Amino acid sequence: MAKKLSVILILLFIYLFINFQMQKHTPAPPLSQPRQSPELSAWIVYWDMEGALRGIEELGGQLVSLQYFAAYFDAENQLFIPPAIEQLREKMAGAGEDTGAGKAAAAPASYLTVVNDRLLPGGGSVLKDKQLLYELLADEEDQKAHIAQILALAEAGGYDGIEIDYEAIRKDMVLWQYFLDFISRLSLAAAEQGLSLRVVLEPGIPFEALDFPEGPEYVVMCYNLHGPGSLPGPKANDEFLLELARKAAALPGRRTFALASGGFDWSGDQASALTKREAMALVVRQKAEVRRDPASQALTFSYQQGNTVRQVWYADSATLEHWTGLLKDQGDCGIALWRLE
Repeated sequence: MAKKLSVILILLFIYLFINFQMQKHTPAPPLSQPRQSPELSAWIVYWDMEGALRGIEELGGQLVSLQYFAAYFDAENQLFIPPAIEQLREKMAGAGEDTGAGKAAAAPASYLTVVNDRLLPGGGSVLKDKQLLYELLADEEDQKAHIAQILALAEAGGYDGIEIDYEAIRKDMVLWQYFLDFISRLSLAAAEQGLSLRVVLEPGIPFEALDFPEGPEYVVMCYNLHGPGSLPGPKANDEFLLELARKAAALPGRRTFALASGGFDWSGDQASALTKREAMALVVRQKAEVRRDPASQALTFSYQQGNTVRQVWYADSATLEHWTGLLKDQGDCGIALWRLE
């Protein structure tokens, strides 16, 4: 009996020893899986075809969609696409073939961006025309006619989706109700035609007070913290981005955050826009000393122009990478870049 017990104990010891060795050499699973990189989209503008082509070459197959900026309105409230947009689409198709991106990944989806800018009868234009939105959206039949025109343009142009970028509504709750009704109808009508829908939202809107319909992809503008009319500063900083991510949690579905490269060149509160490349060229010309702001990771420098000291703030690739990581850490999201340059 004692001999049998000794055998059992020896076998038990061998089993425990082998099990211990296996656990010791088996790598522990990670505490949490790393987040996937956000889906990346970008706007391209017809007035900078060279920049658009350069951006496509640099980003290769990373983009899931391109937003063609933009269709707007004539003096009779009729929506039209500038001819340069179609020229840009042809160039983009050629650029995709030249880079070979299509062999590694599907070509990015194409969206037609519609903005509430309007040409005036005597010449000139009004940007972000709030009155135009009342004329298009306040009446149900006018809404339906507007939706039909948007869908017809997108269908005729062979776009995969539509992006609505109607700005300057701010805190006009009456206009917001018209707008949300319009988005709800447009979302259903677009889906019936197999078109996707994106809706761009400004950072200062009353997110918590609005009931956004499900269906569209909502794109929150994460810039304009500083710009024309303000004191010098970055387009965004960490505090601004985290607050926007918190507010955007009220939106249904998966959110996309729009980030802007480049910046502004200030004299007092008067600012002129600069692309990233223009800012970098200015650094070289002025032999400026550049520093990176710890609160935003944006770059800034000053230079003398006559009797005036000018101040520049801009975002480079490292800034955008920092902002992207910050937003990614707040949850699943997409990133949209304003703009390819």
